[in-house]
Amino acid sequence: MKKVLFASAVVAALMIGCMFSLSADAVGGMDGNSLALLIFIFIFCVAVVSAVAASIISQNKKKKERDSYDFTNDITPAKVKKNKNKNTDVIKLPVSDLVPNNYTEIINAEIRKHDEDFSGAKFCDWGKNVLIRMLTSLTENHLAEMRSLETDKLFYRHGKEINDALAQGKKNVYKNIIINRAYLQLYMRNSSVEHLTMYAYGNMQCYMANAVTDEPLPGYLTDRQKFKYLLTFERSVKAKTVLVNGIQAMVCQSCGAPVDDVSDIRCDYCGSELKICEHNWILCDVKAMTNNIPLDDRGIVIF
Repeated sequence: MKKVLFASAVVAALMIGCMFSLSADAVGGMDGNSLALLIFIFIFCVAVVSAVAASIISQNKKKKERDSYDFTNDITPAKVKKNKNKNTDVIKLPVSDLVPNNYTEIINAEIRKHDEDFSGAKFCDWGKNVLIRMLTSLTENHLAEMRSLETDKLFYRHGKEINDALAQGKKNVYKNIIINRAYLQLYMRNSSVEHLTMYAYGNMQCYMANAVTDEPLPGYLTDRQKFKYLLTFERSVKAKTVLVNGIQAMVCQSCGAPVDDVSDIRCDYCGSELKICEHNWILCDVKAMTNNIPLDDRGIVIF
């Protein structure tokens, strides 16, 4: 409708200009005052059309800003859409329309140049387990199981997310998580650290609930929703892959024993608390893919 109004205003301005031009020809010319009046009317019409166009563009921009979601907390759902069956708004998880490129094969070949036991497919299986463990920990408001799997920065960010929600009597809920697909999307390396980003796509129940009763808050959609995550892991370039029964695993930094369960807090062999170790891949960032965040889709970047 706005486009039609805009087009109509432009046509009207052109018709007015043509009308005055034809009138001037009909009377055999115009004196200086009449020409000045014609120029003034033409400028006025252009100004009106420009104002209408600016107003429409501004309204469209504001509408897009309202409809978009500033994903400050990367894993908190907060996009509002109208529920067709009820006269209320429902809060849904915002999901990007983009699908990143699958670079698993070439990233796998690159990492195996210095880590021959690395497997992109096995890494993704392990990464999916980490994602489910992370979302479950956030739901249970218990991050201890993620301490050995996250950097300090990400661990404290998740802790703040939990505490901010609890201060308002709320909690994030992630249930019935199904990951349909996961693959390697980006690999970056410098002289000391390498970063590996995995794309994960699936569906789950995701909503805000009362922190005491666990009941969904009004307005939140509790049906299954699609999600798209980019999980970035990091480790030292000197690190090597550790396999347990053919599955990628962590290692205990105290005794070097493999840790085959990402939810373990202590080493089964020596009893030491599992902490961040340069020989393990650890989660350093997680982002939910939305339409308003940039996507680095270069595949391999080596500095």
